[in-house]
Amino acid sequence: MQRDFHYYCVAVLARTAGFSLEDAVTLAYASNYVDDATDGRPILVGGYVFNPLFTANDWTGVVLKTTSWDNQRKVYIPFHFLPPRPVDSPKDDFITTPDSPLARELMAAALAPSGNRTLRLCRMGVALHTYADTWSHSDFSGRLGQENDVHEVWVMKKGEWKKELKDQIAAHAVWKVGHGQVGFLPDLPYRRWKATADRREGGERTVEHDNPALYMQAAETIFGLLYQEQHPGETPNGVFGHIRPRLEQCFNYKEASRKARYRKWEEVFGDMFAGLGRDWAYDPDEWINQALGEVLDPESLGAPGWENEWFLAYAGAPDFPNTPWACFHRAARWQRGWVLDRIAVS
Repeated sequence: MQRDFHYYCVAVLARTAGFSLEDAVTLAYASNYVDDATDGRPILVGGYVFNPLFTANDWTGVVLKTTSWDNQRKVYIPFHFLPPRPVDSPKDDFITTPDSPLARELMAAALAPSGNRTLRLCRMGVALHTYADTWSHSDFSGRLGQENDVHEVWVMKKGEWKKELKDQIAAHAVWKVGHGQVGFLPDLPYRRWKATADRREGGERTVEHDNPALYMQAAETIFGLLYQEQHPGETPNGVFGHIRPRLEQCFNYKEASRKARYRKWEEVFGDMFAGLGRDWAYDPDEWINQALGEVLDPESLGAPGWENEWFLAYAGAPDFPNTPWACFHRAARWQRGWVLDRIAVS
């Protein structure tokens, strides 16, 4: 999934479930920022060290770190390819499945009450990213493994299954981690695709994804969780049905351009966020600018810090630890620890 779901759809679901405009956008921002937090260097904020957590890899990281088990266990597994159950023995499965027992357990833990509202919203948002990915990333695992070895790929076009050269190249040229060998097909909401892949225990299996249907299942399930959070014990009574036609319109919008798809969401659901008093479009630098006053400089070595290490230094916002950006990283650190506590073996 991309920003279509992790930000726009989550914001719509939260707002429809009864969250305030600000809380819905905060929740959705945290959900999507999981894909944008790629810099984990410690920094100095107001003279103290703060450790951001990287929950995704930039393109350099994808090339250099994908096959590293340390990266798989810290990034792919806890945030993007959650195993279906705790892993206690080598025989346990790592392959992600929709709405799995472990994903449900994670959501329940993330929804637990907290005295810090922003931190709780960020914790919920980070978990929702991982939960939503159990649908789009199903049939693949976050580790380097035979279960991610794809042989052939087909895409539905004009009612027929078609093979495309770029998909076949990816199936044979990319590492066996996550859905790398089928490229971005699982992340495009309008795609219908299938592939043949290895089974972990040997033999071949067929993976077939109807993305619009999977995305709708994810949306309806997530809406149910968010509605119960706002209205404990109540039944939605068809509330989701009011937004279903507009969700279908967005999920089935056949446009490869991300910007065009994002604009579609902004147009179709713009009325829902008109009262926000500002543009509800996602800006990946918004939170970090609020917290630090500027974005992290990827080129600078920073300034000397403790123990002869070099840190980028910032004055930081007056209440920096409780800014949404800082709360996001605190929430991500909590989730990584929660998941890894349940992965006993590889």
